[in-house]
Amino acid sequence: MLVQKVFSSLAQLRRAVSFIPSNIRKTLVSSLIMPYLDYCSVLLTDIPDGNNLKLQRLQNACVRFITGASRYEHITPYYAELGMLKLHDRRTLAVAVIIFKIIVTKTPSYLFGKFKFTSSNNLCLTRSSKMQLVIPIHRTEKFHLSFLIQSSKIWNELHLYKLVHKNPNTIKNTIEKIIRATV
Repeated sequence: MLVQKVFSSLAQLRRAVSFIPSNIRKTLVSSLIMPYLDYCSVLLTDIPDGNNLKLQRLQNACVRFITGASRYEHITPYYAELGMLKLHDRRTLAVAVIIFKIIVTKTPSYLFGKFKFTSSNNLCLTRSSKMQLVIPIHRTEKFHLSFLIQSSKIWNELHLYKLVHKNPNTIKNTIEKIIRATV
């Protein structure tokens, strides 16, 4: 269903591709197609690799439409040229922003209560921050891919605990810069 929506939208846009400059194509893709790919992306932390690959191919088709790249060209340099993040990184950004807001505002309380900090464990961790999250013990792959585990890993890996005192309104740009630096 999603694949059909995206490819039909791209097919309609391709009819006039010779009349549309690339900056307008980028705007059209980001406003008409990317919302389909970003919708509920935070819930897709447990998406199977096959489905993730299909979604990434959709985004690759969008980048090819914007840049006019051939189907056989390597697409990664075009992402850098356009300043776009790949879907996995966009999903990481969305999760990072949400976990940051949950931790800083302590709302919603039912989600905030699920996260435990290293300072609350009375562990003698001298090299870690007291604001790092404890990753719960998990035995199943399904729980390993859950929002709780994945967001805790993202919080610790991106060192988001160092940004707690920053302005929440500008945090998305800061986190995006961190993600771009790790890619």
